[in-house]
Amino acid sequence: MRTFCTSGPVDKKTCYYVKRPDIMAEALNHIENWRYFTVSAPRQSGKTTLLRDIVEKIKDKYITIFLSFEDYKNMKTEEEFIETFYEEIIEEAEKYNITLETKPQKIRMIKNIFEEIYKKTGKEVVLLIDEFEKLNNEEIMNTLLHVIRKIDYMDSYIDKNIANILHKAEKERDLIMKILFEPEEVKFSIYDERISYLYLHGLIDNCGGKCCIRVPLYYKALYARFKPKINGEKRYIINIYENLSKYFTKEGKLKINELMKKYIEYINKRGAVMFKGKKLYEGVYQYNLDIFLSTYMEELGGEVLTEVEVGGGRIDLLVRYKEEKYLIEIKRNPGPRKFQLAKKQLVEYLKRSGLKEGWLVIYSDAIEDFKHEIEEIDGVKINVWFIKTNFENPSKVN
Repeated sequence: MRTFCTSGPVDKKTCYYVKRPDIMAEALNHIENWRYFTVSAPRQSGKTTLLRDIVEKIKDKYITIFLSFEDYKNMKTEEEFIETFYEEIIEEAEKYNITLETKPQKIRMIKNIFEEIYKKTGKEVVLLIDEFEKLNNEEIMNTLLHVIRKIDYMDSYIDKNIANILHKAEKERDLIMKILFEPEEVKFSIYDERISYLYLHGLIDNCGGKCCIRVPLYYKALYARFKPKINGEKRYIINIYENLSKYFTKEGKLKINELMKKYIEYINKRGAVMFKGKKLYEGVYQYNLDIFLSTYMEELGGEVLTEVEVGGGRIDLLVRYKEEKYLIEIKRNPGPRKFQLAKKQLVEYLKRSGLKEGWLVIYSDAIEDFKHEIEEIDGVKINVWFIKTNFENPSKVN
């Protein structure tokens, strides 16, 4: 039996709760457009619950820092405020396995924390402050508001930094593409002039003896710059007369396996053009599936995210539709050991994310035909899709 909540955040399982999609849409629009906003309403009208709902909506796309100024009402000095504020930021950052090295001494230096988080994760930071009015030191409040407003302009700094990184990467384009799309194949050696150049400029790092792009922000930018060009390919993916209802269950969840069946139809028609003769390090396989699923998600109202941090690691593709998440790991020509490790890795990601089903897509030039296998490991369902890549030359295909 539900009851009326008269204190604290609403427990939706035990209390009456009315959604406000209009307010939620307005809040999300402000966030997407880098605009700060305030939520004003009488006490016990659901402000805290709304903020927590916003966090749930955006936590995969953004780093969300949720603070409460409930205990800030007796702050006397800037030093006292900074100490408490910083401790709470650390606690929030730890939820994303982020260790902060920047400790501000003044309120005006708070933006350095968010710059560090952005650089380490490649994700924009959304700061939500509950009970803001409890901060009754006017001088501290005004200084903080001034800093928050200035943070709106951090994107210009970030753009300049990324432009510099891309400029450096262009000088070693082939090597960067190899590191991006065949990360296990390039050994790290400081004596290699090309590797040394990229390392000294902060583009790459030594990850267990292999070259890697450790900073997610840089990975995202480099992936976008050097991903394979498939201009005009979308017209082969989806038909304007296609009935999209077949991709949903009765409960309104996505049927990823139905999308994979459609993907195989697409590869059967276009695989010779898309795969044959391509340099493997161009990452054509992962990006091909990315663009296929993204094309459908644009129509279905979802989205596809690449290299998302989940369960203590990074998943290749995360499909998000409404409140549901679907994890997809991609491997190319794995041997028996790497194949088993890939399944084990995916299971760990799923368990830590509280999910019961995931997808492993294997691209291989050693198989003769496509196939789909289902395996249950530790109570988790793994869909393994094998995608063949050994096509005839395009000129020989009718």
